Amino acid sequence: DPTKRIENLFMASSILKCWIRKRIRLNLKNKNYKFYQTVQRLYRKQNIITKFISNVRKEDLDIFDLGIFKKYWSSFEEFKSKGAGYVLYLNNKPVSIAYTVAVAFKNAELDVYTIPEYRSSGLIAIPLKDLLDYLDLTGINADWDVFADNTSSIKLAEAFGYVPYFYYNF
Repeated sequence: DPTKRIENLFMASSILKCWIRKRIRLNLKNKNYKFYQTVQRLYRKQNIITKFISNVRKEDLDIFDLGIFKKYWSSFEEFKSKGAGYVLYLNNKPVSIAYTVAVAFKNAELDVYTIPEYRSSGLIAIPLKDLLDYLDLTGINADWDVFADNTSSIKLAEAFGYVPYFYYNF
């Protein structure tokens, strides 16, 4: 009985003192770069560059405070050799990152992050486009997985052509 299973999950979550949250898996249906092009036009006169992760100093990633090397990769070196990502620099300051959380069997799990003072600026579109192009060139499928209440991430994914594939509890 599905209703009973859900009740049991909620009871277990309260006993274990953990939360069960709904997540969404999105798959890329039709790549769309209109949002990226708009952002590119808005910031064309700014001092913006993106760097592939192998050209980024570890210290530049510390500003994001994501714990990438503790959560997803065993070390910075492993991330640089097995993962992929782009960091956007604005006036030589790291501002946004689009990167792979994991890569296996020609599939990559993506994540994006922008430091708080630049959120809602759209700047994340620039390193994200670079990452999607890179993964496409290397034949790696880019999946997007997000908590259902993270509407800004869902809107960004949809702006690039992602569509919800399935929902699940986590």
